[in-house]
Amino acid sequence: MEVAADTKLDELLKVNKDATMGVLAKFGVIHCMSCEVDGEKTVAEVAAEKGLPAEIVARSLAAEVKP
Repeated sequence: MEVAADTKLDELLKVNKDATMGVLAKFGVIHCMSCEVDGEKTVAEVAAEKGLPAEIVARSLAAEVKP
């Protein structure tokens, strides 16, 4: 899947929720798989909240989130 900084989390969650949540947990965006995620936020927005480079988070999501 192509993932960019402007990709909304909802798009990724619809493709593969477990993989998306796993990557977000790895980067500390969420703390566990049962945490809530604001699907309207983009990869860049959640990366910025944690002081992470959006490109790295996007690449990790692209590598893991598969149907």
